Amino acid sequence: MKKVSIVLLALVVFGVLISTFQGPTQTTYLSETVRGWVGYKGDSVHFRSDVNYVEYFIVGLVMAVFGLSMRWKFWILGVIGCGFGLLDEVIKIALPTREFSSVDLIKDFAGIWMAVGLVYGISRIKKEKMTSFRHDICGFGSTKQETYKWSI
Repeated sequence: MKKVSIVLLALVVFGVLISTFQGPTQTTYLSETVRGWVGYKGDSVHFRSDVNYVEYFIVGLVMAVFGLSMRWKFWILGVIGCGFGLLDEVIKIALPTREFSSVDLIKDFAGIWMAVGLVYGISRIKKEKMTSFRHDICGFGSTKQETYKWSI
């Protein structure tokens, strides 16, 4: 699981960096293509900005899976993901065809935290169900007397 999550994380980071370094022609082409696929009828400027939610939600999902395999705390993943989003926006300051956008940065942060929160919530529910299963069905964590009651 760790190797797969490392490869996925590298691919996602690489994809985000490629989109960061795209020129305006490539960015517009990609945005218009995706906009056509999803049937978005609004203007392309808002669409490109709203794609940050999805882009960073995917980054957050992959980071969360990687973080779970490394047994990291969920808030650490959120902070690292937000740091990556900030780095992405800061890089755009140095690029002549791109610009820093605080709105995009907020959308990056929101996408990261939604994904990390979702994965964290699912892992907590799964953990609680497994703990309950072990206690109720298998008798782990119970006293000998309780185990005896189960066997009657």
